[in-house]
Amino acid sequence: MEKILASVAEAFKKAQPLTYSESQEVRISMELCDRSHMELAMKKIYDKAGMVMPKELLETLGDDEFDVRMACMKAIVGVMEGK
Repeated sequence: MEKILASVAEAFKKAQPLTYSESQEVRISMELCDRSHMELAMKKIYDKAGMVMPKELLETLGDDEFDVRMACMKAIVGVMEGK
């Protein structure tokens, strides 16, 4: 998970400044526990940063275990918010 979050942090840093809409898409995806929406929101961030989304992130968001997916989404929002 650390490798994934390091990549997410780099993508957020390179994609700055994020629009309100971009940050809300990430937050709302987590709140709704919507992995496909989170994948789309993160793809937009990675594209804006000029990076390729790592397959490990996609695998984690697609994990069969709800708790694993939710922990990943919460961690992504935490990284975005600088926590």
